[in-house]
Amino acid sequence: MNPSRPRVAHLTSAHPPQDTRIFLKMCASLAAGGFDVTLIAPFVKGFDPRGIRYEPVTKPINRMARMLLGAFRVFWRAVKTPTAVVHLHDPELVPFGVILKLLGRRLIVDVHEDLPKQVMSKEYLHPAVRPVIAAMTRFLHTIISYTADAIVVATPAIAKNFPPGKTFIVQNFPITAELQAPIDAPYADRPLNLLYVGVLTEQRGLREMIAATALVAKEFPVKLQIVGDVSPASLLTEIKATLPSNVEFLGHRNRVEVAQLMATARVGLVLFHPEPNHLEAQPNKLFEYMSAGLPLVASRFPLWELVVGDCGVTCDPLKPQEIADAILRLLRDPLEAEAMGKRGMANVRTTYNWEAENTKLQALYARLAPG
Repeated sequence: MNPSRPRVAHLTSAHPPQDTRIFLKMCASLAAGGFDVTLIAPFVKGFDPRGIRYEPVTKPINRMARMLLGAFRVFWRAVKTPTAVVHLHDPELVPFGVILKLLGRRLIVDVHEDLPKQVMSKEYLHPAVRPVIAAMTRFLHTIISYTADAIVVATPAIAKNFPPGKTFIVQNFPITAELQAPIDAPYADRPLNLLYVGVLTEQRGLREMIAATALVAKEFPVKLQIVGDVSPASLLTEIKATLPSNVEFLGHRNRVEVAQLMATARVGLVLFHPEPNHLEAQPNKLFEYMSAGLPLVASRFPLWELVVGDCGVTCDPLKPQEIADAILRLLRDPLEAEAMGKRGMANVRTTYNWEAENTKLQALYARLAPG
């Protein structure tokens, strides 16, 4: 510990320690900016904190245990870790954050999602219960608004829920060169791989992607590669029972492996259903595909159409034939598809990059933890 450097801690009970926004972007950037950074997060074997102080807590066995026992473990570890600032990343940590503030810490609450809208789309909640839980999250917004020293939000849409004077938009844009793999093959020579990266559910288009792949396969020998977890696990079990041979579930992959997969793919897919929490969301993968030079096939939401522009094709995510037609358009014209990918890469360099967002984060921390 360097006593001359302001000490800050990032707290999460729900995210793994290698989470892209929390660790790779925020913690790493703050450490590079001169802060003494501690990450308090569930234990993951083999995690390399790269010079950031990592304080692991036991990972709970289920969601309810995480929200109660897991949150308390994170809080208690934070109590024993003296810091000037605590930065929370999960709703269940907010009550404990209030206590930490009473103990003299500066409190930042990071809101990754529009919680009331997100609750209304949660598949594991009974429809009759969702409005009640959504009302509870709106009350949680009120607590955050009154108690936090600063509120960091991932999108402009989320910022509308909080007082503008203490709300800071730090968007989840990619680190410019991170996913540009050195093995990048000429686009027209790449295998006919379609790629999805991230957690996948029915509402994120799993069934439609598989159906569209089958339609495209009538003309091109494509392969759909899915990187990340499928939730719930029972959905993956069901899908695998009738899985076509050209659909491949690759599970979790590290960032280097993701970059390599992007460098050998033809199309990046983001086909979320038009749920309330999706319409104004800004998924990481939208911008990460662009940063790797991949043309997109994405849901036709007004906001996403503005982002995608001439860097890909949008379509109705509920219609496999329309998805297939968008993919076929890119596969039939590889020169135009490659040009779309290059335009996306240029947009990330000029606009949609973490380096610009990090400037906002550093300014906020300099104000809350001077020195």
